[in-house]
Amino acid sequence: MLKNLPIGTQTDVLIEPRTFFNEKELKEILKKCGLKITKQRVAVLKVLSSGPRYHKTAKDILEEVKKNFPNIGFATIYRLLKRLSQAQMILEISMGAGSSCYELKTKQQSHYHIACLNCGKIIEFKNKMIETTLEKIVLEKNYTLKNQVVEIYVNCDSCKNQ
Repeated sequence: MLKNLPIGTQTDVLIEPRTFFNEKELKEILKKCGLKITKQRVAVLKVLSSGPRYHKTAKDILEEVKKNFPNIGFATIYRLLKRLSQAQMILEISMGAGSSCYELKTKQQSHYHIACLNCGKIIEFKNKMIETTLEKIVLEKNYTLKNQVVEIYVNCDSCKNQ
């Protein structure tokens, strides 16, 4: 059984650099979701679009946003993340039992995640064979592929002997 993925200070390993969104673009994301634009909501999106960890838990986001908005609560953050996820503006990745990480969607969508169960480092990767296999399975079942998530759990090079 998987344990909760530790959230460390390790830098995420990205398949390509993240595009930083300006405030106007972040506000546009909220508009596309039919949400009122507030400073708190924009702050949440800013946290999601900054590194070195681009895969953040709701708790990570809350801690960052609280620096400027001390009265914001966990429920507010969580509701916004759920709404953004349902609108497919962010990816919700269940990296471990009971914990989710959130990632602001960028132009490069098809990628997968390897997570270290010891230090929490998340490594993104692409694999054409996985994509082709998933597409083939979906076609054989006569389904329409809407989303795909591949999560692999490891002990990374730094943690393999721990």
